[in-house]
Amino acid sequence: MHLKSGQLMRSINMKSIAYITDYYRRIKSQSNKIVSKLFVTYFIIILIAIISTGITSYNYASKSIEKKVMSASTEVVAQIQKNLDLNLVQIRNTIIMPYYNENLLNGLDDYKEMNEAQQASYERMLYDFFSRSYYVPKRPDIVDVFMFNEVGDPLFSSKKVNPDSLKQLYNYGSWLQRTIDYDGRVYFESAYPDMVSDEKRMLFSASILVKGFGTQGVVKAEYNFSAITDIFKDFDMGKGSKLVLVDEDGKIIYSTGDDPITSEFNPEINLQLSEAKGSLWLDYGSNKNLIAYTKLTMSDWKVISIVPEAEVFDASIHIRNATIIIATVALLVTSILSLLFASWITKPILKIFKSVEKVKLGDLDVRINWKRTDELGKIALNFNTMVEEIDNLIKSKYIYQIKLKEAEINFLQSQINPHFLYNTLYTIKAKADYHQNRDISAMVTSLAEMFRYSIKNPNGFVTVDREVGNIIDYLTIQKERFGEKIDYEIVIGDEVRSEIILKLIMQPIVENAVYHGLERKKGKGLVLIEGTMDQEHLYITITDDGVGMDQESLDKLRYSLKESEKDLSFDQSIGLINVHTRLVLCYGNEYGLRIESHKNLGSKVMIRIPRDHAAIKNNINGGITNV
Repeated sequence: MHLKSGQLMRSINMKSIAYITDYYRRIKSQSNKIVSKLFVTYFIIILIAIISTGITSYNYASKSIEKKVMSASTEVVAQIQKNLDLNLVQIRNTIIMPYYNENLLNGLDDYKEMNEAQQASYERMLYDFFSRSYYVPKRPDIVDVFMFNEVGDPLFSSKKVNPDSLKQLYNYGSWLQRTIDYDGRVYFESAYPDMVSDEKRMLFSASILVKGFGTQGVVKAEYNFSAITDIFKDFDMGKGSKLVLVDEDGKIIYSTGDDPITSEFNPEINLQLSEAKGSLWLDYGSNKNLIAYTKLTMSDWKVISIVPEAEVFDASIHIRNATIIIATVALLVTSILSLLFASWITKPILKIFKSVEKVKLGDLDVRINWKRTDELGKIALNFNTMVEEIDNLIKSKYIYQIKLKEAEINFLQSQINPHFLYNTLYTIKAKADYHQNRDISAMVTSLAEMFRYSIKNPNGFVTVDREVGNIIDYLTIQKERFGEKIDYEIVIGDEVRSEIILKLIMQPIVENAVYHGLERKKGKGLVLIEGTMDQEHLYITITDDGVGMDQESLDKLRYSLKESEKDLSFDQSIGLINVHTRLVLCYGNEYGLRIESHKNLGSKVMIRIPRDHAAIKNNINGGITNV
């Protein structure tokens, strides 16, 4: 019984291993298929797109929210600053009124010399003045008004107060010295405890130095925080955020948070709030906070808003979570769609692949005959076009090579035993030198040099300078023939002379100018040869002032040039056509000759060729003709 159980277990294990191995092979086989690769590619692309979009949208939302919160905080502190300044302006306008009361200022100077009745009368005048100024109508936040002379004796108090309390108030803190330092300007003292009543409350005050004509005193008005509280309560900064009013010494005057009044505001932060206004990120407490601030114009107090980082980016966190959920759903849906699309697109791709394989094996007759109008149909159409173009290019290249060789052979065949002529001409030159006939010697030398130049690699490449030398040899012979009737001028700089060009392209044009232009002209004629270049092209212009051509003859010649571009076997023996055909064969259809002519005015032929061309490089590597 145990033996059968063991055999059964071994059998089950073997089957399991075989199943797993077969499943692994199937997965590996599927992974090599194009549909699997397309699916993986689409999946990765979609995943990257979704992640990139999510990160971008989250960052954009975060920055946008940060800007909005910063802008809102800046607007809040600016509005509070305006309201506080307006409140302080009203306080200032009231406390400076003693300067407009001449009786008050005169009595301040004479108070010590007054008798008791006069002092009592002066004090009643002060009572009437300050009562009208501060209590008609009464401000809801006014607490007390005091006036002291220069030695600290109280001249007026809006309430009956213990003299000792007034003395304590007079000597408390640095308000008196700062009021004196302000020298007639209003000084606003920040929060301090009420010293003249039994109420436990914090007050702030405004004080001013009142100068008589020889004596000075101090007026001090105390206020509760009801008006300031009303200003701040209109602005809700949200949970965790707060607004703080800080004095010039960095002590807290008022806070919408739980900061104790008169406690010191964070000194490290306060040092960084040195400008008139601004906003920045700073560490406050244990967290990073967005801080916006502005200074009051009426005092050195600052309004500060503090918004925790978590409060700023709370909305962006919700956006991030929503983006993750949407991205996950989108990823699942697009994955299914990409799998279906990959399967649908695989079949026609495989057919295109098989057709490409046939072309690879040399079958240029293969075509994909589809009636599809989608992108795959266009690929098939382009494939057919490509195969046809390859076939045509192969045939064209073959024809091009044949025509190029034919041109070389035709050129060589046009030479009538050049080596024999070359040697014969030098024999004639020797005899002319022997008989001291220099004109014949010069002509024969020039003609020999021309033959020597032409017979060595006629379709090679030379420098412009060497081609110009051949032209000079030719024109030397013509001047001996025509005398003063023909003259020439060559305007080609050294940089142009060092450029590489196809050999024997200038002489046929100059010859055409002499025989068809200047020879038929009555009187003296000129051939002007110019060479210029830019970064990409070289231009050689040959101009004559001969008889020129009429428009009909010019059109025929231009037509012949065009036909020679279309058909490299175009049968014309005219020198210009031959040169143009060689240029097109060497450099391409966009280069060659451009001809202008006017009856009885002359003709101009321009050669335009590229400076940096594969044909030039190949010939440079193979060696430039140096004759």
